[in-house]
Amino acid sequence: MVGQRRVGKSSLLFQLMDMIKAKDAKANIIYINKELFEFDYLKNHKDLMTEVIKRTTEGVKNYLFIDEIQDIENFEKALRSLNAKATHDIYITGSNAFLLSGELATYLSGRYIEFKVYGLSYQEFLIFHNKADSSPVFYQYLKYGGLPYLINLELNDELVFEYLKNIYAAILFKDVVARHRIRNVHLLENLVAVLLAATAEWSRNQIVLRHWRDDRAKREVDLLLMHPDGRAVAVEVKSSSSVGPDDTPGLLSFARAHPDNFAAGYVVYQGRRVVDLTPPDLPTGSVLALPLAMLVG
Repeated sequence: MVGQRRVGKSSLLFQLMDMIKAKDAKANIIYINKELFEFDYLKNHKDLMTEVIKRTTEGVKNYLFIDEIQDIENFEKALRSLNAKATHDIYITGSNAFLLSGELATYLSGRYIEFKVYGLSYQEFLIFHNKADSSPVFYQYLKYGGLPYLINLELNDELVFEYLKNIYAAILFKDVVARHRIRNVHLLENLVAVLLAATAEWSRNQIVLRHWRDDRAKREVDLLLMHPDGRAVAVEVKSSSSVGPDDTPGLLSFARAHPDNFAAGYVVYQGRRVVDLTPPDLPTGSVLALPLAMLVG
């Protein structure tokens, strides 16, 4: 089963396990979920094979369920071997571009059946949320989407958008950045620049993107958003998931060199929290660290 994160693949696996147990109480079910810490030690196909062999029971039907299998390196080698032995019925789920791109077919040579799992349709959304069809409800569906977990949240912008931003961050950094082993900070800077430029196009005022460098102090700012009245928002982009005062020298240099122009400074990073990095000599809350996910949604 393939599909983006949080569309309900794990729930479908559990339903399958319940159906198997109902038909065959003696069935041996091996369940592995790579999002759980208890399976963190399964790093590659060799670890996976060792685990499966250890938990296999002779004389009964063995079923193997692996959730988020893409987090196991070279997992396809283990699946090929298990499939060749025909000792297990195998069910896997995955979220990242490797599984969604069709590359899996190359590794398993057609020895599998793929089920694509999507978010809820509008009719399913109505059933899940016990709502009647109406224009306001349809607008909710268009705005919030059809991820099943939304049934556990009050449908308001603050809660839902925070949840969706976290999903976005997981998809971007775990399924895209991690898969391609992206280490190029400039790539992230360009991504942020594109997002900021797209946002600026919606402004009534013409916002211009600039770069700032102080050669004497050897300080620079990745991006400046220049307002026509001279105010500037300084933006630094970091590839790390944590931030601190050491990430703000460029912003602070610009703020102190151009106090009449400095409006705010932001460090965009891969974490999840807004962090106040404002030093005592600058206006309260004028230098903040912001998660990249906040630039969308």
